[in-house]
Amino acid sequence: MSKQVTLADNNASSAGGSARPSITSRTVIESALPWVAVVAFLLVWQLAAGSIANAALLPPPARVASALGEHIADGQLLNNAVASLGRLAMGFIIAVVVGAPLGVLMALSRAANDFIEPVVEIIRPISGIAWIPLALIVLGVSQALPVFIIAYVAIFPIMLNTAAACRGVSQGLLRAARVLGLSRSAIIRHVVLPAAVVGVMTGARLGAGGAWLALVAAEFIGAPDGLGFSIWYFAGIIQTAEMIAYICVTGFGGYVTDRALRLLQRRLTPWSPALRGI
Repeated sequence: MSKQVTLADNNASSAGGSARPSITSRTVIESALPWVAVVAFLLVWQLAAGSIANAALLPPPARVASALGEHIADGQLLNNAVASLGRLAMGFIIAVVVGAPLGVLMALSRAANDFIEPVVEIIRPISGIAWIPLALIVLGVSQALPVFIIAYVAIFPIMLNTAAACRGVSQGLLRAARVLGLSRSAIIRHVVLPAAVVGVMTGARLGAGGAWLALVAAEFIGAPDGLGFSIWYFAGIIQTAEMIAYICVTGFGGYVTDRALRLLQRRLTPWSPALRGI
Protein backbone atom coordinates (compact mmCIF):
# COMPACT_ATOMS: atom_id res chain seq x y z
CA MET A 1 0.00 0.00 0.00
CA SER A 2 2.80 2.43 0.93
CA LYS A 3 4.58 1.62 -2.35
CA GLN A 4 1.40 2.45 -4.26
CA VAL A 5 1.05 5.77 -2.42
CA THR A 6 4.70 6.59 -3.04
CA LEU A 7 4.33 5.70 -6.70
CA ALA A 8 1.21 7.88 -6.97
CA ASP A 9 3.00 10.76 -5.28
CA ASN A 10 5.94 10.43 -7.65
CA ASN A 11 3.61 10.38 -10.66
CA ALA A 12 1.77 13.45 -9.37
CA SER A 13 5.00 15.32 -8.71
CA SER A 14 6.35 14.40 -12.11
CA ALA A 15 3.07 15.45 -13.73
CA GLY A 16 3.16 18.73 -11.82
CA GLY A 17 6.77 19.25 -12.77
CA SER A 18 6.00 18.67 -16.42
CA ALA A 19 2.97 20.99 -16.20
CA ARG A 20 4.97 23.91 -14.83
CA PRO A 21 7.28 24.28 -17.82
CA SER A 22 4.30 24.11 -20.16
CA ILE A 23 2.64 27.01 -18.32
CA THR A 24 5.91 28.96 -18.39
CA SER A 25 6.47 28.27 -22.05
CA ARG A 26 2.90 29.33 -22.86
CA THR A 27 3.46 32.61 -20.99
CA VAL A 28 6.70 33.22 -22.86
CA ILE A 29 5.01 32.52 -26.19
CA GLU A 30 2.14 34.87 -25.38
CA SER A 31 4.60 37.59 -24.37
CA ALA A 32 6.66 37.09 -27.51
CA LEU A 33 3.77 37.06 -30.00
CA PRO A 34 3.44 40.88 -30.28
CA TRP A 35 7.17 41.19 -30.98
CA VAL A 36 6.99 38.38 -33.52
CA ALA A 37 4.16 40.26 -35.26
CA VAL A 38 6.23 43.47 -35.32
CA VAL A 39 9.27 41.67 -36.76
CA ALA A 40 7.10 39.95 -39.38
CA PHE A 41 5.59 43.29 -40.37
CA LEU A 42 9.05 44.86 -40.72
CA LEU A 43 10.25 41.94 -42.84
CA VAL A 44 7.26 42.23 -45.16
CA TRP A 45 7.83 45.99 -45.36
CA GLN A 46 11.52 45.47 -46.19
CA LEU A 47 10.70 42.92 -48.89
CA ALA A 48 8.06 45.20 -50.40
CA ALA A 49 10.43 48.17 -50.41
CA GLY A 50 13.13 46.02 -52.01
CA SER A 51 10.80 44.81 -54.75
CA ILE A 52 9.66 48.36 -55.57
CA ALA A 53 13.24 49.70 -55.38
CA ASN A 54 12.06 53.32 -55.25
CA ALA A 55 12.49 55.05 -51.90
CA ALA A 56 10.23 57.90 -53.00
CA LEU A 57 7.33 55.44 -53.23
CA LEU A 58 8.13 53.11 -50.35
CA PRO A 59 11.29 53.68 -48.31
CA PRO A 60 12.72 50.76 -46.30
CA PRO A 61 12.30 50.68 -42.50
CA ALA A 62 15.91 51.79 -41.94
CA ARG A 63 15.33 55.00 -43.95
CA VAL A 64 12.14 55.75 -42.02
CA ALA A 65 13.94 55.11 -38.72
CA SER A 66 16.69 57.50 -39.79
CA ALA A 67 14.14 60.21 -40.63
CA LEU A 68 12.40 59.62 -37.31
CA GLY A 69 15.70 60.01 -35.46
CA GLU A 70 16.44 63.28 -37.25
CA HIS A 71 13.06 64.74 -36.29
CA ILE A 72 13.47 63.60 -32.70
CA ALA A 73 16.93 65.18 -32.54
CA ASP A 74 15.87 68.58 -33.91
CA GLY A 75 12.72 68.73 -31.76
CA GLN A 76 10.20 68.86 -34.61
CA LEU A 77 8.57 65.58 -33.65
CA LEU A 78 8.21 66.61 -30.01
CA ASN A 79 6.64 69.96 -30.90
CA ASN A 80 4.15 68.40 -33.30
CA ALA A 81 3.32 65.54 -30.93
CA VAL A 82 2.70 67.94 -28.03
CA ALA A 83 0.40 70.05 -30.22
CA SER A 84 -1.61 67.00 -31.30
CA LEU A 85 -1.81 65.51 -27.82
CA GLY A 86 -3.04 68.82 -26.43
CA ARG A 87 -5.87 68.91 -28.96
CA LEU A 88 -6.67 65.25 -28.37
CA ALA A 89 -6.83 65.78 -24.60
CA MET A 90 -9.05 68.84 -24.89
CA GLY A 91 -11.49 67.18 -27.27
CA PHE A 92 -11.57 63.98 -25.23
CA ILE A 93 -12.20 65.80 -21.95
CA ILE A 94 -15.08 67.72 -23.53
CA ALA A 95 -16.55 64.45 -24.82
CA VAL A 96 -16.39 62.83 -21.36
CA VAL A 97 -17.69 65.88 -19.47
CA VAL A 98 -20.65 66.27 -21.84
CA GLY A 99 -21.27 62.67 -22.93
CA ALA A 100 -21.17 60.87 -19.57
CA PRO A 101 -23.82 63.05 -17.81
CA LEU A 102 -26.05 62.91 -20.88
CA GLY A 103 -25.76 59.11 -20.88
CA VAL A 104 -26.76 58.93 -17.22
CA LEU A 105 -29.65 61.32 -17.85
CA MET A 106 -30.87 59.22 -20.79
CA ALA A 107 -30.85 56.13 -18.59
CA LEU A 108 -32.65 57.73 -15.64
CA SER A 109 -35.28 59.77 -17.44
CA ARG A 110 -37.56 58.43 -20.17
CA ALA A 111 -38.48 61.98 -21.18
CA ALA A 112 -34.82 62.96 -21.52
CA ASN A 113 -34.12 59.81 -23.51
CA ASP A 114 -37.06 60.47 -25.86
CA PHE A 115 -35.77 64.02 -26.37
CA ILE A 116 -32.04 63.26 -26.82
CA GLU A 117 -32.01 59.90 -28.60
CA PRO A 118 -33.63 60.99 -31.92
CA VAL A 119 -31.16 63.87 -32.25
CA VAL A 120 -28.24 61.58 -31.46
CA GLU A 121 -29.33 58.93 -33.94
CA ILE A 122 -29.71 61.53 -36.69
CA ILE A 123 -26.31 63.13 -36.09
CA ARG A 124 -24.27 60.07 -35.07
CA PRO A 125 -24.08 58.41 -38.53
CA ILE A 126 -22.53 61.57 -40.00
CA SER A 127 -18.77 61.14 -40.12
CA GLY A 128 -16.69 63.68 -38.23
CA ILE A 129 -14.71 64.23 -41.43
CA ALA A 130 -17.91 65.44 -43.12
CA TRP A 131 -18.03 68.37 -40.68
CA ILE A 132 -14.49 69.57 -41.48
CA PRO A 133 -15.44 71.89 -44.41
CA LEU A 134 -18.15 73.62 -42.36
CA ALA A 135 -15.88 73.79 -39.31
CA LEU A 136 -13.15 75.28 -41.48
CA ILE A 137 -15.51 78.04 -42.62
CA VAL A 138 -16.76 78.77 -39.09
CA LEU A 139 -13.62 78.19 -37.02
CA GLY A 140 -10.85 78.63 -39.56
CA VAL A 141 -7.41 77.05 -39.28
CA SER A 142 -7.12 76.99 -35.50
CA GLN A 143 -6.96 74.90 -32.36
CA ALA A 144 -10.75 74.87 -32.14
CA LEU A 145 -11.33 72.91 -35.37
CA PRO A 146 -9.58 69.63 -34.46
CA VAL A 147 -10.84 69.89 -30.87
CA PHE A 148 -14.42 70.16 -32.15
CA ILE A 149 -14.02 67.19 -34.52
CA ILE A 150 -12.40 65.03 -31.81
CA ALA A 151 -15.13 65.84 -29.27
CA TYR A 152 -17.82 65.11 -31.87
CA VAL A 153 -16.37 61.69 -32.73
CA ALA A 154 -15.71 60.62 -29.13
CA ILE A 155 -18.90 61.81 -27.47
CA PHE A 156 -21.29 59.27 -28.98
CA PRO A 157 -19.55 56.05 -27.81
CA ILE A 158 -19.16 57.55 -24.34
CA MET A 159 -22.77 58.72 -24.13
CA LEU A 160 -24.39 55.53 -25.45
CA ASN A 161 -22.18 53.13 -23.50
CA THR A 162 -22.81 55.08 -20.29
CA ALA A 163 -26.57 54.91 -20.87
CA ALA A 164 -26.39 51.19 -21.64
CA ALA A 165 -24.33 50.49 -18.50
CA CYS A 166 -26.77 52.37 -16.29
CA ARG A 167 -29.76 50.57 -17.82
CA GLY A 168 -27.99 47.25 -17.37
CA VAL A 169 -27.75 47.48 -13.58
CA SER A 170 -28.93 44.20 -12.05
CA GLN A 171 -32.53 44.31 -10.87
CA GLY A 172 -31.43 42.21 -7.93
CA LEU A 173 -29.05 44.96 -6.83
CA LEU A 174 -31.78 47.57 -7.15
CA ARG A 175 -34.25 45.46 -5.15
CA ALA A 176 -31.63 44.83 -2.46
CA ALA A 177 -30.92 48.56 -2.22
CA ARG A 178 -34.64 49.30 -1.81
CA VAL A 179 -34.98 46.60 0.86
CA LEU A 180 -32.11 48.24 2.75
CA GLY A 181 -34.07 51.47 2.72
CA LEU A 182 -31.88 53.48 0.34
CA SER A 183 -33.51 56.52 -1.19
CA ARG A 184 -33.62 57.08 -4.95
CA SER A 185 -30.70 59.53 -4.77
CA ALA A 186 -28.67 57.05 -2.71
CA ILE A 187 -29.41 54.25 -5.17
CA ILE A 188 -28.27 56.48 -8.04
CA ARG A 189 -25.12 57.48 -6.16
CA HIS A 190 -24.10 54.04 -4.86
CA VAL A 191 -25.50 51.65 -7.49
CA VAL A 192 -26.17 53.40 -10.79
CA LEU A 193 -23.18 55.74 -10.98
CA PRO A 194 -20.59 52.98 -10.40
CA ALA A 195 -22.20 51.18 -13.33
CA ALA A 196 -21.92 54.42 -15.31
CA VAL A 197 -18.15 54.40 -14.77
CA VAL A 198 -18.01 51.04 -16.55
CA GLY A 199 -19.87 52.54 -19.51
CA VAL A 200 -17.70 55.65 -19.55
CA MET A 201 -14.50 53.59 -19.66
CA THR A 202 -15.84 51.25 -22.35
CA GLY A 203 -17.00 54.22 -24.40
CA ALA A 204 -13.70 56.02 -23.82
CA ARG A 205 -11.74 53.12 -25.28
CA LEU A 206 -14.05 52.98 -28.29
CA GLY A 207 -13.95 56.73 -28.71
CA ALA A 208 -10.17 56.95 -28.40
CA GLY A 209 -9.53 55.14 -31.67
CA GLY A 210 -12.00 57.34 -33.49
CA ALA A 211 -10.50 60.41 -31.82
CA TRP A 212 -7.06 59.64 -33.24
CA LEU A 213 -8.55 59.21 -36.72
CA ALA A 214 -10.43 62.49 -36.37
CA LEU A 215 -7.32 64.26 -35.07
CA VAL A 216 -5.22 63.33 -38.09
CA ALA A 217 -7.99 64.15 -40.58
CA ALA A 218 -8.75 67.52 -38.94
CA GLU A 219 -5.08 68.48 -38.79
CA PHE A 220 -4.61 67.79 -42.50
CA ILE A 221 -6.18 71.13 -43.40
CA GLY A 222 -7.51 72.60 -40.15
CA ALA A 223 -4.40 73.08 -38.01
CA PRO A 224 -1.09 74.95 -38.36
CA ASP A 225 0.95 72.10 -36.85
CA GLY A 226 0.64 68.61 -35.36
CA LEU A 227 1.08 65.02 -36.48
CA GLY A 228 -1.67 65.12 -39.10
CA PHE A 229 -0.40 68.44 -40.47
CA SER A 230 3.11 66.95 -40.76
CA ILE A 231 1.84 63.85 -42.59
CA TRP A 232 0.04 66.04 -45.13
CA TYR A 233 2.99 68.43 -45.46
CA PHE A 234 5.59 65.73 -46.13
CA ALA A 235 3.24 63.98 -48.56
CA GLY A 236 2.94 67.24 -50.48
CA ILE A 237 6.71 67.58 -50.94
CA ILE A 238 7.14 63.82 -51.56
CA GLN A 239 9.30 63.13 -48.50
CA THR A 240 7.83 59.70 -48.03
CA ALA A 241 10.18 58.54 -45.27
CA GLU A 242 9.26 61.50 -43.07
CA MET A 243 5.57 61.02 -43.86
CA ILE A 244 5.67 57.34 -42.86
CA ALA A 245 7.65 58.20 -39.71
CA TYR A 246 4.84 60.49 -38.55
CA ILE A 247 2.25 57.86 -39.50
CA CYS A 248 4.09 55.34 -37.31
CA VAL A 249 4.22 57.81 -34.42
CA THR A 250 0.47 58.38 -34.76
CA GLY A 251 -0.19 54.64 -34.66
CA PHE A 252 2.04 54.25 -31.62
CA GLY A 253 0.19 57.10 -29.90
CA GLY A 254 -3.13 55.36 -30.49
CA TYR A 255 -1.73 52.10 -29.10
CA VAL A 256 -0.36 53.79 -25.96
CA THR A 257 -3.68 55.59 -25.42
CA ASP A 258 -5.61 52.33 -25.58
CA ARG A 259 -3.21 50.59 -23.19
CA ALA A 260 -3.45 53.49 -20.74
CA LEU A 261 -7.26 53.40 -20.84
CA ARG A 262 -7.21 49.63 -20.29
CA LEU A 263 -5.03 50.13 -17.21
CA LEU A 264 -7.30 52.88 -15.90
CA GLN A 265 -10.33 50.67 -16.54
CA ARG A 266 -8.77 47.88 -14.49
CA ARG A 267 -8.09 50.30 -11.63
CA LEU A 268 -11.52 51.94 -11.61
CA THR A 269 -13.76 48.96 -12.42
CA PRO A 270 -11.98 45.71 -11.48
CA TRP A 271 -15.35 43.94 -11.21
CA SER A 272 -16.42 44.77 -14.76
CA PRO A 273 -17.19 41.86 -17.13
CA ALA A 274 -15.72 44.05 -19.89
CA LEU A 275 -12.26 43.29 -18.49
CA ARG A 276 -12.45 39.59 -19.29
CA GLY A 277 -9.89 38.66 -21.87
CA ILE A 278 -8.03 42.00 -21.91
